Amino acid sequence: MIVIFCISNLSVPVTITIIEENKATDFIVITDQPSIYQLLKELYNETHLLLIKKTKFFNHFHSLFFPLNILFLKYKYNRFIKKIENANIFFFFNAFGLFESWMIKEFSKKSSIFYKPDLSIKNWTCKYSFTSKLKQYYIKVLYGIWTESIWTGERFIPAVSEEFLNSICAKSICLNVNLSVLEKVVLKLIKVEKLDILYLTGGLIESGIIEKSEFIEKTDNLLLNLKDYNIVIKCHPRFTTLYSQEKEFTKIDSYIPANLLIYIVKIVIGYSSSTLFEAANIDVCPISLLEFFKPINNERLISYKEYLQINSINKNINYPITIDEIKQIIDEKLKINK
Repeated sequence: MIVIFCISNLSVPVTITIIEENKATDFIVITDQPSIYQLLKELYNETHLLLIKKTKFFNHFHSLFFPLNILFLKYKYNRFIKKIENANIFFFFNAFGLFESWMIKEFSKKSSIFYKPDLSIKNWTCKYSFTSKLKQYYIKVLYGIWTESIWTGERFIPAVSEEFLNSICAKSICLNVNLSVLEKVVLKLIKVEKLDILYLTGGLIESGIIEKSEFIEKTDNLLLNLKDYNIVIKCHPRFTTLYSQEKEFTKIDSYIPANLLIYIVKIVIGYSSSTLFEAANIDVCPISLLEFFKPINNERLISYKEYLQINSINKNINYPITIDEIKQIIDEKLKINK
């Protein structure tokens, strides 16, 4: 049996690759993301999918009842875990995924664990404070796992630690996505011909990255200049509000991961999305708008660019400043692909 933990869109391509290449019939994909569950439900029978559902009542009283919520979830899913033996367990996340890490640790008692991190977080440093240490021990008590405390420049996040990987005897693996398989899957999902430009949007205003007036003015100018191209808009699954000219373009359902769509497009335009380096790594032209918009916080811009560059194999992400530069990159790429 194959069990795959897919709790990030970053993991979707490799998850589908594992299932399709192995022609798997005995598999389960575990996720805590409703959008990923919705996507995979269109591809596979629901009997192969498990959505980890959080208890709304306990989450409402998060600060007081959260430990009880975790105990309830452990009780709820422990029976499922005990039924599975001698399986191959795959996971790819390298931060967060605390409850899933507890599940993986339980699985490791009777099954083999395989690990390949989705991305590099080397641009973030391992750093500790009194608060982060306290959180680290709190996680240890709740989940029985030891995490590393990573500083992103804005906050501490719990990351997968070497101690955890050693405790579950995780085997490092090299898995490459199957481009032809993914292209067929995407065309089946959205039933369209290949596209020229995928334009990613969502979250920049809501997350306090760019001022609303700055975002709308520059986005409108850019999209008006791109209206004659074969372009589709794709929202972030958690930020689906469209502004002004964004509403005038063809849209792809937000639950479909952008990193699947890159297999049927020639150019990807976004801000700091991981889809940009994923596109770059398969020789699809990525255009980042980091330098196009004026950020509220310049340090974020530097951090985002480091994140993209570290995860781009050939460091070939474009950072244009003007609309003319953006159009020049597009025209050169489309000319090459004709």
